Amino acid sequence: MRKKSFTLVEMLVVLAIIAALLGMLLPVLGRVREHAKRAKARDAVNQLATAWQGYLTDYRMFPSTGDDPANPVIIREMNTNMMNILAGRSYYNTRGSNEFMEFTTNEFVIGFLDPWGSLYQVRLDNGRLSDSTPYDGRVNVPQESAELNRSVAVWSRGPDRMDDAVNRKGDDIKSWE
Repeated sequence: MRKKSFTLVEMLVVLAIIAALLGMLLPVLGRVREHAKRAKARDAVNQLATAWQGYLTDYRMFPSTGDDPANPVIIREMNTNMMNILAGRSYYNTRGSNEFMEFTTNEFVIGFLDPWGSLYQVRLDNGRLSDSTPYDGRVNVPQESAELNRSVAVWSRGPDRMDDAVNRKGDDIKSWE
């Protein structure tokens, strides 16, 4: 009587089938991972836009030197100084207890990074210096050929870590879309 066991050929066939299934699964997992990164970036972009809009609503102006809207603080990216403003840890947030957004300790060290490792980009309506009205409800961003009709624009540069104005790929995650 013969013992029942797998032959070498049967074992190789099973391994080939498993390898084929893994080969089909890995690209799908990569796309799912990239989709999750884009969703995370979209959420963070919307949170940042809401936080800066909350700052504007609360203080009736964006951060400026000496409480003078004609001398705005130029904010281009979410570095640690800008995070301190939103977290209520800066002299630009004079009430101190107003926390517009929470950040982790690690983010306070390196800045607020998107899932691809770049700092989130920000443009605020700093008004027109030649105009007597400090805020006109419009903001300039590099990707757009015209001003946006909003006070806050936030975006992630996406997987290529470059603004769309430079590479025209259309992979940026934008708060206005």
